[in-house]
Amino acid sequence: MNLVEDLVINRGRLKQIAEQHKIKEMDEAIAMVDRSVSELQNLMMIIRMIPLNHIFNRLPRVVRDVARYDGKEVDLLLKGEKPSLTGVSWTGSMTPFFT
Repeated sequence: MNLVEDLVINRGRLKQIAEQHKIKEMDEAIAMVDRSVSELQNLMMIIRMIPLNHIFNRLPRVVRDVARYDGKEVDLLLKGEKPSLTGVSWTGSMTPFFT
């Protein structure tokens, strides 16, 4: 992930240099690099996405155990498509559910 961030930063710097020196060949090369880096950025975001069902699959047991512990009857209903969270959100989401 850090390499992609470095590529994005360096891409911006190369664009600035090309604009300052008005080098046509460099502009064309940077445009190609720009497309590749943008595609790589998009792929990294997709890779970082974690399906929420990894969290929600644990909930029935947790809810059942807590209900049993408290002596209560609980109905758990999970609805929805397949939403996702980024890996950063994932860490924060697990803590309230399972601590």
